[in-house]
Formats: sequence, structure tokens, C-alpha cells
Amino acid sequence: MRVSAAADLTTTYKLRKVDLQRQGYDPRAFDDPLFVRDEKAGTYRPYSEEVLRDAGFPPFV
Repeated sequence: MRVSAAADLTTTYKLRKVDLQRQGYDPRAFDDPLFVRDEKAGTYRPYSEEVLRDAGFPPFV
């Protein structure tokens, strides 16, 4: 999950989804806080390579 202060909108007030899709969950692509869902604990943990691996997601290369 990515937490943003404000949504990036087009001039017609639509979300800029293409930019979000391109950035994905690569923490180097943006400055927003990033969290990973911990299914066992039922909560979110701050992003780290270890947390990402524990959740079963591949790391960014």
C-alpha cells in the first residue's frame, strides 16, 4: 500500500493511473511511504526487502 498526501489528477480530475502503474511498488520511483500487508498479523508493515520477501513478492532489481 502506498500512502500519498494527495492524488495526482489530470485536468479533468481523473487519476493518473498510468504513472502509478509504471512506478509499481518500486520505492526508488517515489517518496511516498510504502507498506506491505502482513496476512499473518492482519496489519501492514513498513516496506523493506525482508518484509517483501516474507509476503512472497519479488524484490525490485
